[in-house]
Amino acid sequence: MKNTSCLYLCLFLAIQFLHPTEAGERNLESLQILNDGYPRAFFFRKAENIPSNNPDYARWNGDFSRLMGIMGKSLDEEVLGRQKHNPEFFSRFKEEHPEQVVLLHLNGNARDPRFEADNFFAGHWIYRKPAEILQDVPAESGESVIKVSDASRFRVNMGRYANSNDDIALFALNPDGTYDWHSCEQVQLISVNMKENTIRVRRAQYGTTPRAFKAGVSRAVAHEVEGPWGKNNNIMWFYNYSVDCPKDPEGKTAADRYLEDLVRWFGDDGILAAYDGLEFDVLFNVTRGDTNGDGIEDQGVVDGINGYGIGVIHFLQSLRNRMGDNFIIQADGALGEGGIRSQRGWAFLNGIESEGWPDLSDHGIHDWSGGLNRQSYAQAFSTKPVFNYINHKFIERIPGGNPGDKRNPDIGFNIHRLVFAAACFTDSALCYSFTPPPDKDSRIGIWDELVCGTDDHLGWLGHPIGPAVHMATQSQNLLAGSSLQKRISGPVKTRQTQDGIQIEPIKSSGQELSFSLPEIPAKETDLMVTVGMKGKPLPPYPDSVARFARVEVTSGLNLISSGFINTGMRRRGELEKGIEQGSGARCATTTVKIKGDTRSAIAIHPPYKGKVGYTFWTRDVTVPENTDLHYAI
Repeated sequence: MKNTSCLYLCLFLAIQFLHPTEAGERNLESLQILNDGYPRAFFFRKAENIPSNNPDYARWNGDFSRLMGIMGKSLDEEVLGRQKHNPEFFSRFKEEHPEQVVLLHLNGNARDPRFEADNFFAGHWIYRKPAEILQDVPAESGESVIKVSDASRFRVNMGRYANSNDDIALFALNPDGTYDWHSCEQVQLISVNMKENTIRVRRAQYGTTPRAFKAGVSRAVAHEVEGPWGKNNNIMWFYNYSVDCPKDPEGKTAADRYLEDLVRWFGDDGILAAYDGLEFDVLFNVTRGDTNGDGIEDQGVVDGINGYGIGVIHFLQSLRNRMGDNFIIQADGALGEGGIRSQRGWAFLNGIESEGWPDLSDHGIHDWSGGLNRQSYAQAFSTKPVFNYINHKFIERIPGGNPGDKRNPDIGFNIHRLVFAAACFTDSALCYSFTPPPDKDSRIGIWDELVCGTDDHLGWLGHPIGPAVHMATQSQNLLAGSSLQKRISGPVKTRQTQDGIQIEPIKSSGQELSFSLPEIPAKETDLMVTVGMKGKPLPPYPDSVARFARVEVTSGLNLISSGFINTGMRRRGELEKGIEQGSGARCATTTVKIKGDTRSAIAIHPPYKGKVGYTFWTRDVTVPENTDLHYAI
């Protein structure tokens, strides 16, 4: 079996809150998508595009009232022009179709600084490594040339379309060498002169005023950004969710200010009062850049603690507390290497989005087990009512498939239907960015499988008679009757308890736990592994933060498969440890083409952020006699 099964492990504490009435009179119990038969389907962001260009509500309503709801952007935080008509259209749609779900799509990682950022202050954003200002900068409008210690820290012609330049903050320093957040001017980079170590900037941007900056005691620092998500849009500044985020004069963090915005938008008098909730796109457990403002890129990890990830949990908990249970909150749950980059706030979410299933580029559904695990985990541990969904979406082309598909002729109908089946198996709703041809009377097509073809019947499969069943669990257990504890191999210690086998790392191996079960007596072509795990909370992380686990099965002769028995890194002058988030180190499987053949490969990068070092991976194999081992770099 070559698939990687990804399990998230945690213990959750039941937490109850007293909820103010900011969530209004929403009635989630009446929503079709939470009650009607399967498949449960709604329209994704196609619903947001048309009102911006053609504000004909009647025709738009005819297009998008044919499933169980809509989701789309209605604010200008990421895509300009969405706020002009969408709040009106979506709210009217909800009034006319109260049984359908209406959800906001919102960037959880960053915002266009031109969008309602007045309540944020300089310390609420994440920055890159600073450069010292070497010559006095006068307080002047227009353009200025600034002499800096290292112009290579600033970028032009970057971003998604290679046509954006950095936004830069100019700071004075406090006597202790930290940034004076209150003596800040935001500027836009125009050009970089690497030879002279100068940057040309447009002064006093984003509501700031020109300030004077003294040489030697001032810094120029570029923002951490993403996007722009559209050729006519802007690069977006990263929110600083970290528990180490600097506070503004009122003692508020970036998360506090973002929370205030959300409560205002969705409150009884807000422009989104009619909406049932929201989905946070790209809300991460990890980040990059300097989160505590000391000028060092910590990638959100300070003193070995992922304060950024903890801050995201606190933010989601606060939002749930303010909005109550009668409000849908969703976020990405499958970002990066089986979801390891995604937020860990399931206890406060109603569910997750899987953007592409099992992920964006797995057209062959190789990680079938991992996809099922992620959706099923969210189903088990999210707050009620649970509302997970799969966004059917692929971003790469593959050979073979169906030439009739308009968006990607290389994806076969068998793959489409397998994704749709996975949604039903995991009690997940479906939406799609990968669209079929449009119907004659509408501008967006609906997959036949979602409405029983020409019968046009929502929920046509009905309700399941019970939970999904893994048929393989009804076959022989290959480890039954064996001493499972004795089979466990690796840098761990074990003991048998009433709850099962307790496994702990040997102290020298740190917090990561890695072990194997060698020589399983498997003779058939199919093999299924089920694992039941629970782990203690890891101080100082909140009890609700899930642990991450990766499970793989491999032949003893397979040096490269979809996971690793053990990976790690070592910085100069330090001991070996597991790969540390934010270090720049990477060890992941990939594929390469050699003389036309696609081969499995391992992509490795050593740590380089903070300190440099090396990265390693290990694999235990039994090599038969007269066997050749082949390596290529």
